[in-house]
Amino acid sequence: MVSTEGEVNFSFKLVILGDSGVGKTNLLQRFTKNIFSLATRSSMGFNNDYKTLDIEGKTVRAEIWDTPGQDRYRAMLNPFYRGAVGALLVYDLTNAETFTNLQKWMKEIKNYGESIETVLLIGNKSDKEEERNVKQSDAMAFAQKNGIAYIETSALNANNVDKAFEIILTNLVKNKTSNIPAPAPPKLDVEGKSKKIGNEEHRQFDDTVRKTCSCSLL
Repeated sequence: MVSTEGEVNFSFKLVILGDSGVGKTNLLQRFTKNIFSLATRSSMGFNNDYKTLDIEGKTVRAEIWDTPGQDRYRAMLNPFYRGAVGALLVYDLTNAETFTNLQKWMKEIKNYGESIETVLLIGNKSDKEEERNVKQSDAMAFAQKNGIAYIETSALNANNVDKAFEIILTNLVKNKTSNIPAPAPPKLDVEGKSKKIGNEEHRQFDDTVRKTCSCSLL
């Protein structure tokens, strides 16, 4: 829910990551301005915007950075991780290469995103289901392996866009209000099965996601 009055309780910096052309800029513009442009070009620099919302009874100000996905900008990304507590990792579900490259982005988050507490995997362009080239089961498996949540969105028709941002912000607010560290990713046994996480807050977040959005979460 958008908040327009009152003092801000929490401010969170988020970064949107992923290959060029996956729809990062349109996701940002849809969330902050409720607009979509078919003429949007791949980001040639760094863009940011803000939105204030009511999350869990708290007024939250989200500072969101849209980062370029081209390799030539990768060396410039490091400073933009500084202070970021949440990352939205986006791929294009019609483009298998953007999904394959997610592992590279996860490695970068682990190497440079020391302050990042939570990551949300987003399969964008769900309006192009007939052109899908990434199975939902594969995306769910990737999310489970990395201990992150997963949702599919469409910046074109706004499906699940607000919910995606609300999910990650809700997790951050709960981490703050409960005064506990962000949950660690689940450990996998030799068969690839998820072991018990042992963190009640993470389980509560899972429940919140299932209740508030039509998304796939592992």
